[in-house]
Amino acid sequence: QRDQDIAVASAMKLSLNQRLRSKTQEENDYLLAKALQESEREEAQRRRTTVSVEILV
Repeated sequence: QRDQDIAVASAMKLSLNQRLRSKTQEENDYLLAKALQESEREEAQRRRTTVSVEILV
């Protein structure tokens, strides 16, 4: 019985760790996508500003 309890506890711990790792990976993917989107937005704004300045010159 004790070995079975240990096996069940180990399986539960492994399952929890996998879910936490998956959740962390999802959060990392989301933050990375958000940062990339913000970077692209800033680059587009910089380009618009550059074009505006060139037109004025």
